Amino acid sequence: MYKLQQTRVALCFLAFLLALHGCGFHLRTTSLSTQVSNVDISSSESPRIARALERGFEELGIGVVSEGEPEVRIHIQEHRFVQEASHLVPRGGLVEYELTLRVRVGIEILDVDEEPHERMFTEAQRVAVNADNLLATSAEDVVVRRELVDKVVHAVIRHTAAVVAQSRNESP
Repeated sequence: MYKLQQTRVALCFLAFLLALHGCGFHLRTTSLSTQVSNVDISSSESPRIARALERGFEELGIGVVSEGEPEVRIHIQEHRFVQEASHLVPRGGLVEYELTLRVRVGIEILDVDEEPHERMFTEAQRVAVNADNLLATSAEDVVVRRELVDKVVHAVIRHTAAVVAQSRNESP
């Protein structure tokens, strides 16, 4: 009797899946590595960001190629760090300022897009430094710059996944 119930449940589940498939429903993945196998990353003046992007794609299992025909081309067109004075009152011997990273990137999906998708990515973070200790100030600034680069890299990868998914859905 128990096996008969299991069989009925399995048949109902199979019928449900066939009905979904017949209606055109498909499970779609949002993972970039299932949609793209290799990318080309180029930059004329941002080698640090380009290397971080390469590491990010490699961690996802996506090959980074410099020759041949990649599926996606990413070009870092410009980047700049901007240091702005803080409106906060210094506290405890610390001086605070805001460090902003702005990166403009072009993303081209080969065989699909006619023109690259361009976008500016901006990340900002406060830096609290000891005005009396220049070495500590420099170390804190380096850490914040690295964190900002990592945030921009993650944003570029997420945006690349969205652009790829959109272009794949729109292509015939």
